[in-house]
Amino acid sequence: MPEPDKALIYLHGGAYIHEITRRHWHFISRLADAGRRVDVPLYGLAPQHVYREAFPLVTDVHRNLLDRYPPESITWAGDSAGGGLALAVTQTLPGTGLPMAARLILLSPWLDITLSNPRIRQIEQRDPWLSRAGLIEAGRAWAGGDDPHDPRLSPINGPMAGLPPIDLYIGTADIFDPDARRLREQAEQAGTTIRLTEVEGAFHVYALAPVPEARVSTRAILAALQ
Repeated sequence: MPEPDKALIYLHGGAYIHEITRRHWHFISRLADAGRRVDVPLYGLAPQHVYREAFPLVTDVHRNLLDRYPPESITWAGDSAGGGLALAVTQTLPGTGLPMAARLILLSPWLDITLSNPRIRQIEQRDPWLSRAGLIEAGRAWAGGDDPHDPRLSPINGPMAGLPPIDLYIGTADIFDPDARRLREQAEQAGTTIRLTEVEGAFHVYALAPVPEARVSTRAILAALQ
């Protein structure tokens, strides 16, 4: 079987403290079935590991793909914490001399580990999965004593100009939704193309769940990959 002519890096979620799950692998298999080589960097998790170790790992995976694929045939994707990490590492690539991927696909990304957006407290009452208190502790462990506002930890604070086109999928019952809207505003102001798909009433990372809304989003993602 010939090697696919397109590649994708997928970064899994789990608040930087949980391992990749069967649900992740099922979704990743759909991406691979679309004719993509999919690399899944299993970055070290907090509290044993911190973000400073993940950045060179993900960057090296991208560098190795660039030896075989042109940047326009590479996509990065990630959910939750993995989505935040994908954006954060992308923002640092200009400093490495490496070209960015052609597209970012972010599923309910965790964009600010401080969760300081005042709208989050309103959404938290409707979010069936996530709570600020637990996430803030997980984010503190991932930061390893560094400033949580650092863009490498909270990419909502990072540069938005020059990024590849972003497809962002999120539900309105997800406490990350306020920052997803904020990312759209900042990206558009910086001239970056971003498409926000916001599903009314959907929960955190709904796109990986066995629900009708996920099937619609998956079809859109697979179409984008083509």
